[in-house]
Amino acid sequence: MSGHGTKSDSLSPLLFIDCKYKTKIPFIKVFREITLKARQEHKIPILVFKEKYQKDELVMLRLNDFTRMIRDGYFGNSKV
Repeated sequence: MSGHGTKSDSLSPLLFIDCKYKTKIPFIKVFREITLKARQEHKIPILVFKEKYQKDELVMLRLNDFTRMIRDGYFGNSKV
């Protein structure tokens, strides 16, 4: 977002968001499988993955689930 003092795709003061639009995205097939299982239990699907020998984990979830979780206060602060 040029002209807004950030290279993030968001104006959030807390989150640096980078949006990508691609034909193929790694982990999408796995996420779809998890989504089917989560629906059966009426839960929000979240995929956590980690590259071998790396210390950080990554989280994948649908944007509308993420925004609903923020709005509903799942993180203790809905002003993200």
